[in-house]
Amino acid sequence: MIQVPRLFGLYKKMGVVNTFADMLRNIFQPVFEAVVNPEANRDVFMALHQVTGWDSVDDESVMSKFTTEGGELPDPEDWTQPHNPPYSYWMYYMYANIRALNELLTARGLRTMAYRPHSGEAGSISHLASTYLLAESINHGIMLKKSPVLQYLFYLKQIGLAMSPLSNNALFLELAKNPFPQYFKIGMNVSLSTDDPLMFHYTDEPLLEEYSIAAHVWKMSNVDLCEIARLSVLMSNFEPQYKRHWLGSSYKRPGPAGNSARHTNLPNMRVQYRHDTLRGELGFLDDVIKYRDDPAKAEIAAAHLNAMINNRRANEDDAGSVHFTHTPFSTDYSPQKCRDEPSILTPQLIMPPGGPLHAQEDHHGGEWRCPVSPTMSAIDADRARPQRKGRTVSDHSSVGWATTTSPRLDAEQRPSSPPAMPGLLPPNTD
Repeated sequence: MIQVPRLFGLYKKMGVVNTFADMLRNIFQPVFEAVVNPEANRDVFMALHQVTGWDSVDDESVMSKFTTEGGELPDPEDWTQPHNPPYSYWMYYMYANIRALNELLTARGLRTMAYRPHSGEAGSISHLASTYLLAESINHGIMLKKSPVLQYLFYLKQIGLAMSPLSNNALFLELAKNPFPQYFKIGMNVSLSTDDPLMFHYTDEPLLEEYSIAAHVWKMSNVDLCEIARLSVLMSNFEPQYKRHWLGSSYKRPGPAGNSARHTNLPNMRVQYRHDTLRGELGFLDDVIKYRDDPAKAEIAAAHLNAMINNRRANEDDAGSVHFTHTPFSTDYSPQKCRDEPSILTPQLIMPPGGPLHAQEDHHGGEWRCPVSPTMSAIDADRARPQRKGRTVSDHSSVGWATTTSPRLDAEQRPSSPPAMPGLLPPNTD
């Protein structure tokens, strides 16, 4: 990563630059020249092959006076005052130059670079609003816990958050208050990373320290850690051949179709749960957009949603397992029918199409079908597998059906030995 410090005010006082445009030229002009003329800028051009993205860093807790006062801001060529520009100003001009550079890299057949600035580590939540609009993913993001709306937007867009709990613990937020486990539970695109390992870590495996903290302090399971590791690779800007080596050849496909359990050790059921809950939320927003100009239909949709929420009842049985109950219903309850006939929106009838689900093996593909609810955590979803024959499991508040491969693998599917650990280089198949 190329890490750019947001210290224009300091460089201005030192006389290194005169305007903000000078600083932008110092950062980006050598890179553009190396891409246009590699022979004359061989060292910079070779260095670009080792770079995957850009970062922007400074103490976010220091508030710019322009953030509080507002008003029109001058162009970079006219920014000659010694004050540092506000965060949003930095973000826009960094983004604009990186985008132009990526267009040039694409035209030359070279790999593009991601924009992953530090954001939401401290300071104003307006920083997160800027990076929501401009960044591919961000580092930290702990301040999202103070803005449920922005947190929801980051979830819907699945903007990556590379979080460093041990760094946060030393500088801004102790581990017990870190929102990482909550972000992970609700399905945000989070990963664990290191930040200044020479300062905040004590071993030669700093990333392993972060995973150990997650396992021991937040009681995350092996499945949780495997999911976090998979998200980390997906979030990275490694070349596709590396990602295929670590995640499988179909890693770009959505849902469980893009998960290779042999590579990731992540059950398809977890991936299906994440996929279904996100699709459910996007479906709700689609309904809102459709009905915002039709109050009558909007009221029906709201009644439908409220009935689903009010009728999520989980009862603990004597063994401590969770099961769901329902009342018999007709299978013809499509979303259109629910909207056109509000009389059917009674609590016992809020069910997805398909009827009650019995705990029997589905012989069509050797799969189990299990209900998924957007209010269930990922761990609860894993535990909600149908029990053996004779027990009925259904959920009248579900918004979709999760499908997971049966634990009994066919002979040709069962690996004869554990998969080899990935090396530094992917297999030479491309």
